[in-house]
Amino acid sequence: MTQPSQDDQGPAVEVRECGEPLVDLRHQEALLVDPAVAAALVRVGVADRLVTAQTLLPIGMRLLVVSGRCPVWLHHTGAAADLRMCTGDGATVVMDAATAARLGAALVAAGLVGDPDRPWHWSYGDLAWARHRGAAYTRYGPVADLAGPGV
Repeated sequence: MTQPSQDDQGPAVEVRECGEPLVDLRHQEALLVDPAVAAALVRVGVADRLVTAQTLLPIGMRLLVVSGRCPVWLHHTGAAADLRMCTGDGATVVMDAATAARLGAALVAAGLVGDPDRPWHWSYGDLAWARHRGAAYTRYGPVADLAGPGV
């Protein structure tokens, strides 16, 4: 599926869909998912990058996924997750400047981009990612049902 982007937030970026399936992060042992989250669906490539970011965090610090794919505009492609930091047992860590810097460094090193207006929101392959990277097209477009193994 190919379609031009429909907003005025920056240079024109072609929205493409590669067909990569969604996976549920609740099945990723390396990541913690907030128990209140019904399903933390993201693309396989996003899941891989979140696991990579987890390996770059200090021992005892964990990514806590608080949202995955949903009908909300920022999450409709399966390319984004809302994240917090927590301890190994799931206790939320206060996001002071040093903690935010550690989290950001790990996520950026793994290939994700953050939203400066929503510091908890990180993505890969969507419109925000493409614009940030200067890419001509996205990797992921809107999905209806691309559930893969482990969903």
